[in-house]
Amino acid sequence: MAYLPAGPKNATLVTDATGRLPWQLRDGGGRTVRQGWTVPRGVDGSSGQNVHSIDFGGHRKGGTGYTLVVDGETSRPFDIGAGAYERLRLDSAKYYYTQRSGIEIRDDLRPGYARPAGHVDVAPNQGDGAVPCRPGNATTPSTSPAAGTTPATTASTS
Repeated sequence: MAYLPAGPKNATLVTDATGRLPWQLRDGGGRTVRQGWTVPRGVDGSSGQNVHSIDFGGHRKGGTGYTLVVDGETSRPFDIGAGAYERLRLDSAKYYYTQRSGIEIRDDLRPGYARPAGHVDVAPNQGDGAVPCRPGNATTPSTSPAAGTTPATTASTS
């Protein structure tokens, strides 16, 4: 869990308390770096639990191991930093790589998910094995299908 330094930072507290409660944001060393009051929101319609919201977006200093302390509870540690979403790009590429059916999935890239390419050049697919990676590479014909012509590498099914 992480937040961007300049982004919003909100938390939800589940509690039986109906009045506002004091909260503290503590850094990785346990020092209180910000404090405030929760905003009671009443019973959440989807969970049926009494909730409060906590807005600590005014804290913009990065660091690791932050916690929120409120109502006798301490949150799990979280980070505030510009790299909060750095892994998202890599994680999404890994996810979508394994979802591709027309390419081989290599075990060295996704251990446990290896398999040969599926559905290649099998009806109703038409010419999967002859589709270039991007326009302009050496195997692309000089005319493009977008211009209303059919590349010589695409098989006709009529």
